Amino acid sequence: MAKPKAKKKKGLNKTLIKEPVANKNITKESIGIYEKIDYPLFSFKYLYENSIDNCDDSNFFFNFLKRLKKLSQLGWNEIRTSPHHSFGMEKISKDSIIPQPQYPEFITPDVKEFSVFRSNGNNTGLVGFQIEKIFFVFFIETRHGDIYRH
Repeated sequence: MAKPKAKKKKGLNKTLIKEPVANKNITKESIGIYEKIDYPLFSFKYLYENSIDNCDDSNFFFNFLKRLKKLSQLGWNEIRTSPHHSFGMEKISKDSIIPQPQYPEFITPDVKEFSVFRSNGNNTGLVGFQIEKIFFVFFIETRHGDIYRH
């Protein structure tokens, strides 16, 4: 049996493609697992790649991945009570960031601060913004002072 042909718009020589229907009735509660998570979910979607381009130290990235794993094991409550030079976080002024890239649309003019984790066991920072359980990583400081004024 032959498949029905897709309709073509008059005047255009292009086939119409149906867009997927988004179910806008999905809530966090209906997902189930999201509400049980109490650890950071790291998103690198908005990573400013220039912050890592000049790093040629593979040990840095190995230690960085181990650090992310440890932060995920601790959970948000332990992170909030840990000293900021250990596994905790600190706030820094958005104005202290040295590179000034285009930030995502959710960083509105009223956002004045970013959060910083230590990206490694040293004093370099992992700079980003937390929305609920997601930590959006904007910068990974591979050399002290490259990303923000300490």
